[in-house]
Amino acid sequence: MHNNIFIYGLNVKYYNGKFNAYQRTYLIQPKDIKQFDTRYLFYSIGLKLELMQSNAAGTATRFLTQPILDNINIESRPLPTQQKIASILSAYDNLIQNYKKQIEDLQTTASELYKEWFVRFRFPGHENVEMENSKYGKVPSTFKFIKMIFVKDQMF
Repeated sequence: MHNNIFIYGLNVKYYNGKFNAYQRTYLIQPKDIKQFDTRYLFYSIGLKLELMQSNAAGTATRFLTQPILDNINIESRPLPTQQKIASILSAYDNLIQNYKKQIEDLQTTASELYKEWFVRFRFPGHENVEMENSKYGKVPSTFKFIKMIFVKDQMF
């Protein structure tokens, strides 16, 4: 399997393995893997993305063209330096992905906790709370329903 960089629309992606390329998708691979590290190229192209976007063609859907891609200059560094740079940036990308996943999981947990406590009314100690019928269903007897305008007025 080859490591690939592909560009579609205004997106640059790094991919390991096979994928389906569609119209206006460009596959970028180093001519000589002894001279360029694919991940280093990926990060270098990502840095050039803003410049590429300003030169992109199209009106409603902007996209990159072959002439724009042909004019990209990537700084050549010794292969071990490229690999070190790519390794460091990749480690940060992995951390970012992990943190995004953790944030997503925490948001899901917070949402479920809210529903458990304030929709299903199964909060800590709910067993000892008297429930009564309301137009919204069974709610704790200590609940008071107020108009949001009142809450807003009280807050400001």
